[in-house]
Amino acid sequence: MLRVSLLGEQTIADDRAGSVRAGSSRAVALVAFLVVHAGSPQARQRIAGLFWPESGDAQALTNLRRELHHLRQVLGDEPSLVVTSRDLCWRDTESCHVDVRVFDIERKAALAAAAAGDDNGILLCYRVQVADGTGTGHLQSLVLTDTASGARRSVPADALFVLIGAQPRTQWLGDCVARDRRGFILTGPDLPAGTRWPPGRPPLPLETSLPGVFAAGDVRRGSVNRVASAVGEGAATIPLVHRYLARPPVRRGPVRPPPASTPAAGTQSAA
Repeated sequence: MLRVSLLGEQTIADDRAGSVRAGSSRAVALVAFLVVHAGSPQARQRIAGLFWPESGDAQALTNLRRELHHLRQVLGDEPSLVVTSRDLCWRDTESCHVDVRVFDIERKAALAAAAAGDDNGILLCYRVQVADGTGTGHLQSLVLTDTASGARRSVPADALFVLIGAQPRTQWLGDCVARDRRGFILTGPDLPAGTRWPPGRPPLPLETSLPGVFAAGDVRRGSVNRVASAVGEGAATIPLVHRYLARPPVRRGPVRPPPASTPAAGTQSAA
């Protein structure tokens, strides 16, 4: 089975060969983008424009073809990636395990079970802490500790997801970037009016009030607080960072009026 990890360490590994298939950061970002939109074909032109915004249309499509060739070498004969002359699409298959998709599917199943009152569809563990994890090559079980008795037990698990985001916990940022009253970071078009900004360009999408600093995921106002969306935003930030770095540095700050002219030394104003 092919295992695609997009949470934490980003790797593509082959269980059968016991090896990690190396992929460029751009190729992994491309996989992340397609996985977030799994089942929905994405036009090549749109993808090329998002990943190479500073290139012309023809060059951007050439860059996409190059990364796609590399990605198909990494994935091998895996049928999850569907390629046509006009678009690309990711589909779920039994031969490929993608952690983001597993989380999304299991989450929907758990919500459906809860709505239907099916207690067997949800495993609830109260007063426990995750003390350890075991597995060969990937996670296979978790060790849970009862916080009251201290007893430990092992449960099978293919993945561990930490649900965060209800509280942004951005207090440590102070006044470095603009935040709303709940602490979520403002980005792009949500930046407040009057924000000091380098002349000649508007804020990039996902860019904070501090030029060159971007925010993605649950800390950003407007995020839908889902892991898959956070991964997609993080992938989309990569070409934005490249776009920012490609620009010459510009000093920002308020526009100051020129100093008032003064009479030359040794002269007197007329009465």
